Amino acid sequence: MRRSILLVAMAVLGAACTPGATTTTTTSPPIVTTPTTPATTPTTAVVDLPPAAGPLLVWVGSEALAEAVVAQADAYTAATGVEVFVITVFSEPENHRGFLDALLAPPDTILVPGSEEPPEGFEGAPDIFIGPHTWLTELAEAGLAEPVDLPGGLPEGAVAAVTLRGFTIAVPVALDSVVQFRNPDLMPEAPGDLSDLQCPADLACLLMPGDGDPDIHYPFLVAVGGYLFGGDAEFGFAADDVGVDSSEAITSAAILQGLVEGGAVATAADRADARTRFAAGEAALIWDGAAAIGDLDSAVIEPLPTISLNPPISVVRVTAAWVNPAGSFKTEAAEFALQYLGGVDGSTAIAGALGLIPVWPDEATRTERRFIEAADTGHPVPYITEAVVAWEELAEAFARIHDGTSAGTALVDAADAIRFQP
Repeated sequence: MRRSILLVAMAVLGAACTPGATTTTTTSPPIVTTPTTPATTPTTAVVDLPPAAGPLLVWVGSEALAEAVVAQADAYTAATGVEVFVITVFSEPENHRGFLDALLAPPDTILVPGSEEPPEGFEGAPDIFIGPHTWLTELAEAGLAEPVDLPGGLPEGAVAAVTLRGFTIAVPVALDSVVQFRNPDLMPEAPGDLSDLQCPADLACLLMPGDGDPDIHYPFLVAVGGYLFGGDAEFGFAADDVGVDSSEAITSAAILQGLVEGGAVATAADRADARTRFAAGEAALIWDGAAAIGDLDSAVIEPLPTISLNPPISVVRVTAAWVNPAGSFKTEAAEFALQYLGGVDGSTAIAGALGLIPVWPDEATRTERRFIEAADTGHPVPYITEAVVAWEELAEAFARIHDGTSAGTALVDAADAIRFQP
């Protein structure tokens, strides 16, 4: 039975997930599954069986995602008898920040619009919620991320995106990375090293978004050893270790500067404009994420080329299922998240609903495998809160390089703004 309800949640900062609930830190051990049925008793005894666990409450951020999760919920209920209710939560449509704020400060009770009483089973906090891995720090600090024991076979970049202090604290269910789309009519063979890229005068080899889209330009930050934030054992990333203006980062970005000045890289308005112009035959190559697949189904999808003979490094974005330590049925929630949402069928359904890539390489199509391979060696978008400003400053820096500013000047200015952000 479909059980999907729309919830409008107002974001109120500072409240706990459930009034009076005890928060759980991310240093707790991974979940250990325990039996939910009582021990065997003599057959002559009269036993009052405990009520079935559940229902589980799942929050998602869109109706499309809700439909995918409901299908898995029905399968789980059929197998276990545990009901699962799926609620679409939003403060603004497609606004991840609003969803996160609702998690950090949800209402005391969940009310369906137009009603005065919550439906039976809907009181309290969600047991599971689905959202981007960049929520990790804020959820962990709020005690809203229960450690889970992930199975093997997942891309390393996807696992790294949900790992903090050595614990995996969410289940990857879908991912995105950046690959190369090539028009075989304009460029029959994939280029070798990007530094040697050459094109006819009337054709741009590589068309890149002039707004500096940092997901697309990230390889030019890290190609020869540059970085955004250094590592930190406690918080994953060190906000006070900014490598945007390191000599390695500037050397990498200078390669882009040379390609722009030499005409091998042309500038589009943004990622959507680059797709449109690529489809019209104005360029042989673009770099893009999974959302471009449907628009560019005639293109060859392949790994990014090397940059000065260094392997390319893509950013990785992961959508994850989080188990709430404040939920009522953590064992069942972990089982549902791991086996049904993060399993092959659930990952495939959720990725399809979101326009992303499933996380399981053995079950992937050839096209999907290209993105998974990029994620396997990629860098997760940093999940510390300082990364929001850092990503904006990177976009500004790369946009300035497209406009003619030197790589050194653009990255030094960006690094200063990141270091001294409010």
